[in-house]
Amino acid sequence: DFLNRIPLHRLPLPEAAELQNLGIKTVGELNRLPLPELISHFGARAEALARLGRGEDLTPFQTQPILDFKWELDCTVLEGFFRPLTTQELKPYIERGAQRLADSLKEHNRAANLLELKAVLPSQTALHSRRKFKKATNEPQVLKRAAEDIIPKEPLARLSLVVSELETSLPEQLNMFVAADIPRLPPAGLPAQRGVEVTRRERFLLLWKEYFHYE
Repeated sequence: DFLNRIPLHRLPLPEAAELQNLGIKTVGELNRLPLPELISHFGARAEALARLGRGEDLTPFQTQPILDFKWELDCTVLEGFFRPLTTQELKPYIERGAQRLADSLKEHNRAANLLELKAVLPSQTALHSRRKFKKATNEPQVLKRAAEDIIPKEPLARLSLVVSELETSLPEQLNMFVAADIPRLPPAGLPAQRGVEVTRRERFLLLWKEYFHYE
């Protein structure tokens, strides 16, 4: 049994020494100790010790909420440049970064209220600017325009875009309700049926045949 191979001293238990005195040296042995006996020795801590003996985690795993999404670019290692880039040279990369941020936001059904731009000049001076949106967005063109508005004019060695202050965004839904085609009325002045007495049902069928013929 796996639990029998885990020594109690591997766990940060205040009761470890007392458990050792009771002859309990592994987690598996702790699991075999009856709960009433644990209560008699450890009182309110007995239930927690019993759970540890069963191999349960007293602090269940909790997912960390996503607080932001980030895109980074190091111009000094960028193939074809290996140097700081001007604002004009950075434009296609900013567009690519905005698209990746938008894709990440949409993938997680999020929209951002804030865009931060962090940059480093060739002199290693750090710059920081931000743009607060009037309405939360996950649209790449909105992110791109905001980044271009706040980017420094100097050549940059490194650049990062961060979107934060996230809120839930409903995923885009396809319109499943397509308006049905409404058949046009048959053209006026259909040829009259003469010399044959037909029933009402047959007249109706003839009208439809003539309608499709003239279509």
